[in-house]
Amino acid sequence: MDPYALSDKTWCQEIGRRLDRLREDRKMSRDELGEELGVSQPTVRRLLDEGHGKLTILIAALRALEALDQLETFIEPPPANPALFKKKRRYTAQLDAVPDRLNSQQKTQNDEGGDLGW
Repeated sequence: MDPYALSDKTWCQEIGRRLDRLREDRKMSRDELGEELGVSQPTVRRLLDEGHGKLTILIAALRALEALDQLETFIEPPPANPALFKKKRRYTAQLDAVPDRLNSQQKTQNDEGGDLGW
């Protein structure tokens, strides 16, 4: 199936159908799903039959159906950028060195008569 050949409305209806199948597989009634989500039956009907609803309700439905992990199949985390990782490591190394430099400066000042420069 070409995902771009389907309209947005068709995709929403397909997501609603898939949620309804998950609900049936979990042996959960629509009333039980509505109670779990804290929404009315018309809201459950719109979500499952028409694919209409808020994204927060979709997330809650996936959680109630113990299928939240399936969300990752179409929202993959971005790949790690090695350049940013290297930059972060270099910055962290610089921060780790700061206390040592301050301690050696304070030690030198203390050895020179105890003046901390305040």
